Amino acid sequence: SIVVIGGRTSPESECSDVLQLNLEEKKWTTIPVRHDGQDLPGRFRHSATLLPDNTIAIFGGKKKDSILSDLILVD
Repeated sequence: SIVVIGGRTSPESECSDVLQLNLEEKKWTTIPVRHDGQDLPGRFRHSATLLPDNTIAIFGGKKKDSILSDLILVD
């Protein structure tokens, strides 16, 4: 599968969506993700990688005019 995290719909509007594409079924699914009891913060120009334990690490990016340097781990 392929996982898409965040992005933006315009220069002023970042997304916090997490979508998974099942390559066999060719079907997108929205994955609800919470971080510290809240929805995942929207961001773009970030990096994400799958760790050996199947956790996704999301690092940095931008939010409107702010540069982010946080690390979020998603199970």
